Amino acid sequence: MEYTNIFTGIHSVIFLFPALFILAAFFLMVKPPKSINSIYGYRTGISMKNQKNWDYANKLAPVAMLITGIVVFLLGLLLAQVGLAEHIFALLLIGSMIACSLIMITVIEWETGNFDKKQS
Repeated sequence: MEYTNIFTGIHSVIFLFPALFILAAFFLMVKPPKSINSIYGYRTGISMKNQKNWDYANKLAPVAMLITGIVVFLLGLLLAQVGLAEHIFALLLIGSMIACSLIMITVIEWETGNFDKKQS
């Protein structure tokens, strides 16, 4: 069986997304945003509604980002081992990135919305 380096060409560029998500997650865990702002943190309408929502959403977001980054990285490794053509690999991994990101945002918004309702 011939060894293929999966960290070359399109594969190396595609793996940047999960790496960035994982790094951002660790950064948000180590230095979470303290107050509502328009520059840094998980910023959506519901998360910026009040300080309690802000704190809650910014506690969930790094965990969700870490999970998303790991899942997309593992999917990338799996897809790279299948031996797909580079353009098919890129399309499938980009699709999984988008899907995982949408799921992540949906979960955080859902949980923050439920948290907000309990606070009212």
